[in-house]
Amino acid sequence: MLAAAYFAPVYFEWLVLGVIIVAPVMILTVLPFWVIFEKAGFPGPLALLMAVPGINLVMLFFLAFAKWPAQERSGRGEDTSRP
Repeated sequence: MLAAAYFAPVYFEWLVLGVIIVAPVMILTVLPFWVIFEKAGFPGPLALLMAVPGINLVMLFFLAFAKWPAQERSGRGEDTSRP
């Protein structure tokens, strides 16, 4: 019991340090993808999935290979009429 009381402040300090480091990194990661998703014509909140490990790779492939609604609206989509 005494050991747990001794180490409790250390856990709190690591938690605070983690929040101080992780929060800006998450903001710097999610914010640009939010703008990219909106420019591509997808909902901006999809960028929040970029903060989830593993799912972020899936979202990158989705963003790279999906047909972008913004391109289709502007008429710059892929031309499939020619062979």
